[in-house]
Amino acid sequence: MVKVAVARGESRARYILAKLIAVEILLVIGFGIALLVAVGAAFVAATAAGLSTSGVGDSSVLGTLPEQLVRGYAGIAEEAAIGFAIATIARSQLAGLGAGIALYFVEQFSTIFLADTVKYFPFHVAQSALRVVVAGGAGGGGAGITRALDPDLSLGLVVAYLVIAAVVSVIVVERAEISG
Repeated sequence: MVKVAVARGESRARYILAKLIAVEILLVIGFGIALLVAVGAAFVAATAAGLSTSGVGDSSVLGTLPEQLVRGYAGIAEEAAIGFAIATIARSQLAGLGAGIALYFVEQFSTIFLADTVKYFPFHVAQSALRVVVAGGAGGGGAGITRALDPDLSLGLVVAYLVIAAVVSVIVVERAEISG
């Protein structure tokens, strides 16, 4: 598809960034649908179990909800951008998907060996961007247990990983040789 876009005179960088933005827009839509389904299912399950749903209007929960939604989406967007960059490099959507899943599992198992370092890896950063720091600290602490980063630092790192993935995608497409 890059060949067709370049033949029409479009910029390769603009083309690949438009594709990435389209993926991110679809993620927003999917994230919204998943949220609505999850809230609806939780409400139905609570009602069926005879549990009170009066806490739904809790202002302390609803007050932090927009920020948590943005943080959650940022983490998903970062992970998608990394998969997009890998797919662009490998010229295969399946490779992007497979590498993303492999990276996730490698990160989880690496906590055994690299407990203090793994907290800076993409999936851990995305997770810690959502963690709520309680009065006693962020939790964690034993051998092999990763201490979460500060949520605001994590959000900054999430944005950095997203931008790096987008730049890598642009560089790969700009340097790709297009043959007839």
